[in-house]
Amino acid sequence: MGKTAVAMMMVIVVIGACVAVAFAAGVFDNNGGGSDEDDWREHVGEAIIYETKGRYSSIASLDITWTGTATNTLLYMSEETGYWYINYATESTFTNGLRTWTDSSSSNSWGMDENYVEKQVGEETIETKYYGSQLCNHIIITNEVTGHTEDQWIGVEDGIAYYVEATTVIGGFHKATQTVYMYYKASEKKEISIQLSVKVFADDNLTIQGEGTYTIGETVTLTASGDDFYGWFDFDVSADVPVSTDKTYSFDIVEDKVLYALSGGVIDDYTYGTEVTLSAGVELSSATWEITYYDRTLGKTGETDTVTGSAPTYVFDTPGDYRMKIEGVTVDGKEYNGYRILFVDGAVTHAWTFKYGGLTITEISLDIMFSDYVEYMDKVPVSQRQDNTKDHQKGEQFVVADDKYIASLVQQFKALQVKYGWTDVQTAECILKFTQYITYALDSTTHGVSEYWNFPVETLYLNTGDCEDTSILASAIYKGMGYDSAVILMYGHAAVGIKGTDLSGYSELSFKYSTFDRSGYYFGETTSTNYKLGEIPDGFRYVDKIVIDADKE
Repeated sequence: MGKTAVAMMMVIVVIGACVAVAFAAGVFDNNGGGSDEDDWREHVGEAIIYETKGRYSSIASLDITWTGTATNTLLYMSEETGYWYINYATESTFTNGLRTWTDSSSSNSWGMDENYVEKQVGEETIETKYYGSQLCNHIIITNEVTGHTEDQWIGVEDGIAYYVEATTVIGGFHKATQTVYMYYKASEKKEISIQLSVKVFADDNLTIQGEGTYTIGETVTLTASGDDFYGWFDFDVSADVPVSTDKTYSFDIVEDKVLYALSGGVIDDYTYGTEVTLSAGVELSSATWEITYYDRTLGKTGETDTVTGSAPTYVFDTPGDYRMKIEGVTVDGKEYNGYRILFVDGAVTHAWTFKYGGLTITEISLDIMFSDYVEYMDKVPVSQRQDNTKDHQKGEQFVVADDKYIASLVQQFKALQVKYGWTDVQTAECILKFTQYITYALDSTTHGVSEYWNFPVETLYLNTGDCEDTSILASAIYKGMGYDSAVILMYGHAAVGIKGTDLSGYSELSFKYSTFDRSGYYFGETTSTNYKLGEIPDGFRYVDKIVIDADKE
């Protein structure tokens, strides 16, 4: 590989159990030159052959050892990052107790990334296995993300990595340690001719040019023709952010690539629960349709369903967003790769059952349209749904009391009040009990972020939420009922408050129930059925330090 430094890293492979394989490749500067300013292209096809031995051991009493060879061949280098694209080929014999087996593998991958940190230790003379004594640079490479550490001894005169010790600590429940020893054996030069494919799935109002087969490292230029072009998407990178919004997109190809060219807006609207005929926008003679549910709340794809036919029928059994990929042949024999963003509307029905005052309440229910849920999702970006106890105005915007679903709940609770002859206090207690029965879940579970404030309709649609979500919901219902209500914000917690002076009957409450010093708000704990209206959990007795988010003070 010439007079260049040599870097090595570990790649974890799965062969019955986790084992390790190492690779080596020259590292040049970002302009494509090495220490002697040679061009990296001259080294394409150079392969370094190592004798390897290693061990994989875990707390689950799994102990695998192996010996073999690793051949690492240079395929390409990114002049932007200086990272190598390498083929890793291994042949190894594994032993686990009395069991012995052999296996081989071959894969292409990038050799470096920004998570690797290199440390120069200094020059050391080592005794190599095949080449006697060699003066080497000792280099340590670490990657805290993968738990990998690697010691390399690189020849000062020839840039060959004569010896490598690499250790990877795999965390989690099945903690394991993986160690590999590599001994430089030989080098060779191979002819490299790797053909890679570019396939584009596109909306039917877009025409794509540039698909096909390319040689590794070749520049690919894709062009989209048509109206309302939105962007090129690489779903391996992001499902939401395009890699480019220009109609012409160029990149150097180093692996098979599948891209998606999308136009703006939604192509197809459907209603769930009704049989529909799927359309590609063009007449097909045959096709395979992959329909994938997209969880808008978590921002990730879910289950995929597959159907076949030129125009098959299908029933969407859940309202929501879907992605549809179509691979087929048109009636005139041309290949067709299509893609659709689908919006499937419909109502989710929730019928709540909860206990209050010795009664089992079953009369509260809602049919909530997915489109209404999405409308509230789009009102405020995630970045503005964070906790800030000093920002009363921001908190108030979520307490939407004039929504049609809140209005429906208000009418249902008023009907319960008439049916059971409840006082205003009892009705307020029943509403609190309703919110306490909504399933508690962290925002990280529901939304995939550490903090996310729901609008009431979002909590109702998902039928789950954390403390501020159920408190916001309760406050909205109280306001709709005509009560003076507030969301009580504390450090790390939230509750709902009702102004006691606006309700008759509060004087009948036991002395152990407390009002707030500020404006006489009664505390409502919305996350646990163990607390009544006015009862403050032990950790929140010092109410004077609690900030009240209210439109009236």
